[in-house]
Amino acid sequence: MANKALSIEEELFFLKEQLAETEEIAKLGHWIYDVQEGKFWLSEQVKKILYISNDTNDFSIEELLNLIDEKDKNKFIDEVIRATDTGEGFFLEFRTTYIKNIPKIIYSRWKCKFDENNNVYQLFGIFQDITDQKILEEVLKRERLKADRANSAKSTFLSNMSHEIRTPMNAILGFSELLSGEIKNKVHKNYLKIILNSGRSLLKIINDILDLSKVESGKMSLEDGYFSLVNLIKETLSTFQLNSKKIKLISKFSKGFPKQIKLDKVRLRQVLINLISNALKFTNKGFIQINISYNKDSELSISVEDTGIGIEKSQIKKIFLAFEQTENQSFEKYGGTGLGLAITKQIVELMGGEINVESQLDKGSIFSVRIPDVKFKEEIEEQLMIESPIISDLSRFSVLIVDKDLSSKDLYEGFLKHTGIKISFSQSCKTVVKLILKNRFDIVLIDKKGFFIDEIAKLNFKDKIAIIQRPKLVLIDASLQSKSDLLLDGLSDYLLKPISQKNLIECFNKLLLINLTKPIKVEPTISRVITFPKEIQENFLISIDGLVVDELEELIQKTIFDYSNDKVIIKWCEELTSALSMFDIERVEELIREIKVSKTV
Repeated sequence: MANKALSIEEELFFLKEQLAETEEIAKLGHWIYDVQEGKFWLSEQVKKILYISNDTNDFSIEELLNLIDEKDKNKFIDEVIRATDTGEGFFLEFRTTYIKNIPKIIYSRWKCKFDENNNVYQLFGIFQDITDQKILEEVLKRERLKADRANSAKSTFLSNMSHEIRTPMNAILGFSELLSGEIKNKVHKNYLKIILNSGRSLLKIINDILDLSKVESGKMSLEDGYFSLVNLIKETLSTFQLNSKKIKLISKFSKGFPKQIKLDKVRLRQVLINLISNALKFTNKGFIQINISYNKDSELSISVEDTGIGIEKSQIKKIFLAFEQTENQSFEKYGGTGLGLAITKQIVELMGGEINVESQLDKGSIFSVRIPDVKFKEEIEEQLMIESPIISDLSRFSVLIVDKDLSSKDLYEGFLKHTGIKISFSQSCKTVVKLILKNRFDIVLIDKKGFFIDEIAKLNFKDKIAIIQRPKLVLIDASLQSKSDLLLDGLSDYLLKPISQKNLIECFNKLLLINLTKPIKVEPTISRVITFPKEIQENFLISIDGLVVDELEELIQKTIFDYSNDKVIIKWCEELTSALSMFDIERVEELIREIKVSKTV
């Protein structure tokens, strides 16, 4: 019996030692408060934490309070009283007095014990020294603040640099565009083409860096709306130059693809451009095929397949990292910044989707994008307005251009000289209202560079100018990072630098035609003339049996007008128009063969 009692005593001693060691490691000690006696019992670890050297473990509440910082004493007392009155446990943090010139921060938590009458007779809790943790948190907080300031400074720097680069690029590209229409010498024209292409490449790099910065800082947002993906694919493919490469660009939609889907059109176009550009860069022959499908679970799938150089399996993880390229896709050989796919991945994930890649070296790659829960609708928004043609005669209208840079005057005059629009120029926002009241302007075009947005907002056309005299306000900016810029009272449109002659005239045309056109419902008609989409480029049609646009159009039109079977002609017109608009090269080739055979017969 004695041996058994001894073994229990040894076991208790062992457990007590283990508890003491555990508390020491955790910098945590336990305590008991006797409500009736108003005394605390403190474990050895609590005494170490509070630098108490007494041999006793029993302390009055007054003795304990003497160790707590004056600012936290009342908080501690209030919580003890609340616990004894309500029987609820609690936790709090408090500071100690300056023991050994070092204040400590203590985390305390406790629970209540009840007697047979359900009255609180004891509090049982812990004190934990969290001083080091708090110091670390403070360090991290300061570092986070530094990082936030650095990110803010970076964003400001990038925004400023965007302005500083885009403003001269506006002049470089703008005047180059004007010269290209004046110069007839083929060699000089080619020089200008190189300047324009190089300038656009530089802008692509700037845009990629700004987009990456937006993603990293969490400032990139999506603006969803309904649009035709068929048209978006058509527009996107029309922007690519195949040059001397023997490549077919093919797009295929699944059967019954919805007429309109709801996503951010601008960002989805960016995803498509990045994926197709990447495929073109590494493909010298064969094809690039874009497959688009939409399933019953509302999932949109887009894949871009190419017959290019492919990617080694070990390198696939690298391709979605910023500023990275795989070993067989070096910067030196293929160019680029290594940002396109990184940004694409971020945009797709922002849309709630995912992007994957399958690839075989020397055989090609397939990049697949899947976006879930994409809303769609089958009806097309009714087109009530006449499609705006480019107006060649704007002599009835006038524009006030507000720009601190006087050299911009020549550029705008060059862009607009063929339209006949009357141009006035001002270098100050302060004179704008006076000029509008004195001279009737249809449009006021303001370059934001050099002006505070408040200066522009103070123009307050709504209150200062009668509606009959109120012009359309157009803002030009290097980057509209702030949505507040778009909420300016009376703002009708905005243009991003560098602006082109086409964009400027289209903007004016759109704003001025609002008052010139009446809503017209366009009834569908059947035509015997094939419709060639505006975006169709010679490079696209070169890949169709070696035909160029003129040859193809001449062949089709001659066949149509010589053919007597109206039903067949109408069928050809409809199917060929549809195939061209979908960039379905295989179907176009098939129809051309039918036309050729019929023509021969």
